Amino acid sequence: MVCAVLAAFLILMLMSQSRISWTIDEMRWINAGRNVMRDGWSDHPDELCHPVLFMLSQAASRAWFSDGSQDSDVTSARMGMLPYVIAGLLILFFWSRSINGFAGGLFSLLLLAFSPTFLAHARLATSDAMLSTAVLAAAAAFALQFKKPSGTGGLLLSAAFAFGFLSKFSFILVPVLLLPAVLFRSRRPVRALVTSWILPLAAGLLVLNAVYGFQGTGRPLISFRLVSGAFQKLSATWLGLLPLPLPERYIRGMDNHLAFAGSWPSYLFGSVSVTGFPGYDLIAWAVKTTLPALILILTGLIFLKRLKPSVDERIVIYIAAGWLLYFSFIHRVDCGVRYILPVYPLLFLIAGRTARIPGKGFTRGVFWGSALIVVHGVITLARYPFYIGYFNELAGGRGDLVLGDSNLSWTQELKELARYQREHAIDRFIFGIEVPLAVLDPYIRYRPISHREKYVPGSGDYAVWIASLQSLLHRDPNAFLWFRLLEPDAVIGDAAYVYHVDLEPGRELAFFREAVRSNRKNGFRFPGAESCLDNQDGMLFFPLTGLPENENWEEIELQTHDAPPSRLITMNPPVSGSEISVCGYRGDERIETFLMDVELAGQSVFYLPVTDEITRLIVQKQPTGPAPETISLAYELESRSGLAE
Repeated sequence: MVCAVLAAFLILMLMSQSRISWTIDEMRWINAGRNVMRDGWSDHPDELCHPVLFMLSQAASRAWFSDGSQDSDVTSARMGMLPYVIAGLLILFFWSRSINGFAGGLFSLLLLAFSPTFLAHARLATSDAMLSTAVLAAAAAFALQFKKPSGTGGLLLSAAFAFGFLSKFSFILVPVLLLPAVLFRSRRPVRALVTSWILPLAAGLLVLNAVYGFQGTGRPLISFRLVSGAFQKLSATWLGLLPLPLPERYIRGMDNHLAFAGSWPSYLFGSVSVTGFPGYDLIAWAVKTTLPALILILTGLIFLKRLKPSVDERIVIYIAAGWLLYFSFIHRVDCGVRYILPVYPLLFLIAGRTARIPGKGFTRGVFWGSALIVVHGVITLARYPFYIGYFNELAGGRGDLVLGDSNLSWTQELKELARYQREHAIDRFIFGIEVPLAVLDPYIRYRPISHREKYVPGSGDYAVWIASLQSLLHRDPNAFLWFRLLEPDAVIGDAAYVYHVDLEPGRELAFFREAVRSNRKNGFRFPGAESCLDNQDGMLFFPLTGLPENENWEEIELQTHDAPPSRLITMNPPVSGSEISVCGYRGDERIETFLMDVELAGQSVFYLPVTDEITRLIVQKQPTGPAPETISLAYELESRSGLAE
């Protein structure tokens, strides 16, 4: 039975893998791994952002099995993660079986093997599935050593710690989460602390340092040139003076990773933030896990108290709860549910307890658990092959209004989009995505979207990624606004929105106005878009006929407190070779800059939304060519009804 489940998992994983293109993160890690195999380790940020085991596993697999083509590179690098995934499934089954019996072990195995979220990431050349196995292995080994300390158990736990440290930096959280079990759940806390924590942790760190050649081991944090805010703050305290039991490259990798992740925006319920959202990962887990799995997990948690949780289950709860709470409320880098992927096998182990619910003959737990697992599997099969964008019914059928980033897309839909392009005889897509466009080259015939087209449409076939529609990868919520006001002609793989636009010359502005007036069906709601569309009493026009003769920056202050919140549009072409920017201020605080430069009917149009927060506007001009002698400003207020007309 177990072999059949593993075979079905492998078939589903490999078949779905062949349907998806490489993801943005895979492109980075595969290229970095290739450079490491060819030239050795360097200080490139991508080579520092992961421990060596992950980098070498995917790089070695690619070097051994790839024929040199891009698809072969990706497939072979992904195969490097397969042994870790299979090991995680087997550990979960045997550990759950030891607690919940054969039926319980099978429940846990089936839940993980056919989880859309786990399948989505287990087939990729990323470190998330590897980390899940490392956390599960460490929890199982710790439970074994904690219950009955032995030399063999200590070696297994030491190996699990070393494996985790070499898989992903966030594994460092695991020994911290295990410490309460040692101190508060043991009858002999001192002995347990030594045999189940200190010695295995020291051995794991020793292996880690040996793999890195002990280079820079023992250096204090203050001796590094740090780039992340978190490490800079830490180094300013007394902790920055302590020698660290970690190699230099490992510390620099964590620092680079925190610096990169700390600047990444996140999306939740229509809002974008660069500082994260409290509870984000709990919400992500709730909407990205199938409802049958959630019911089984909840049932298992309820019966923990009634059937008295074992030591193993207490340890699982410590790690799962601590991991969820840390990433939901402390870590605050909200890129996707993949950050909490390690809690899935742990919670599925708890779900296996439902098989122990008592009943006559064929127990109620086995009967209802089996029914729910069948539904769980059907849901997963129905989502084939696009598991990354899976959301359950709690998302209301619109996951794009709840979460973004790798919860929806990593550009894995490119193969499917290429098929759509062939079937509809589309000569070339105008591609709206704010990522390195090199990822498109093997699949799509395209050209990048122009700055003008982000704001006002032109004729053509557009493929716009959901991250652009959600304003995740750019600071201007009004970019791609007109796309959000239209129904797409097709949605490919949950994240690629296809629009066919056919306009007569000179119809662009009228088309935009019609979209604003009549079509808001997509449901996207952003503060910038709302302020300039839904809460406007009018539109301000500022014709610019020239620039002052001045080589320095020239500021022209436009007071807005006497006018209603509005959109500023400066019309008539500026001097050729000039640069113009418009900034909004609240007192001395700069609020935002949303500038559009397009040509409509032969005129250059600069567009800026003005919100209630903005008390004044500054128009800045820096002529880089011959400047005219005068500048004249005038404005008129156009009513909302005039816009509708």
